[in-house]
Amino acid sequence: MLFIEKAFLKMLTCTLQGGLKAVVWTDSWQVIAMFISVIVVVILGTVSIGGPSVIIHLTSKGGRFQFFNFSPSLYERYSVFSVVIGGFTYWTCFNSVNQTMVQRYLSLPTPRQSKMALLLFTIGVSVFVWVCCYTGILVYASYYGCDPSAMGRIKADDQILPLFVMETVGHLRGVPGLFIAGVFGAALR
Repeated sequence: MLFIEKAFLKMLTCTLQGGLKAVVWTDSWQVIAMFISVIVVVILGTVSIGGPSVIIHLTSKGGRFQFFNFSPSLYERYSVFSVVIGGFTYWTCFNSVNQTMVQRYLSLPTPRQSKMALLLFTIGVSVFVWVCCYTGILVYASYYGCDPSAMGRIKADDQILPLFVMETVGHLRGVPGLFIAGVFGAALR
């Protein structure tokens, strides 16, 4: 009986470790697909509009850049205080007590590897947030002067990025599919 219990525990341990490895690899591929899809859309969209200088010019002209808003009002959507304090609080909570993040850190063999994973995660998320912000101003610049929702081309605000993708890179074979893979990869995170 003891032999059967030991064999069962060994099988269970291998299954759990194998399952954990599978989840880590799946997460890794989802993140890679997400990054690649957004970067491809951003690069091709930037080229189609005429470069970063056109995007920055139209975004500035539209009054979308507000980097130094030091208003302490709680009624303003974005200010330096809300971004720094709110962002710091959110990401600290997310990385320190979120079950999925804590499980990822605890699954690593050493505390040093956990710290390295946290550092890589922080860098990766920071880069991805900046790319997403750039995507936002890219879409704004692309539709500068014509609002797709006012024209009835989209029914909800969250349809503007797929519309942008289809209009700018939809003619390129495989790129819309890559974008959809990135969206689903992000949704599974």
